[in-house]
Amino acid sequence: MSTKEDNRVNNRRAYDATLVLHAKDNADDYYDGQVCNYSSGGMYIKTDANLEGNQSYVVKITKGNNDVNGPEKYTEYHGIVRWAQFINGNGSSDAPYKYGYGIEYTEPATTWCKSG
Repeated sequence: MSTKEDNRVNNRRAYDATLVLHAKDNADDYYDGQVCNYSSGGMYIKTDANLEGNQSYVVKITKGNNDVNGPEKYTEYHGIVRWAQFINGNGSSDAPYKYGYGIEYTEPATTWCKSG
């Protein structure tokens, strides 16, 4: 049996940064969250927002570790929710979020991301 990791095209790097996100067509409703890992093709995030699959979102890194090779290299990413999981976060410091999402970038980051 293969795992998700076995099927990945791009290598993932563990990461811990806070974010805000909103639907690409609705910048009025922002949600807080966390980046857990990233690759050149996408990122795994956690949030309490119940996001729609195949919907376009804007993810903005708000606080990271200032690694110029990490996701905060760009302040804004555009992507599509490709998969979701319920992670049953209870709001505590060790499990703050309810949902986990795989976000696939809609274009290569170097062509559309906004630099900080």
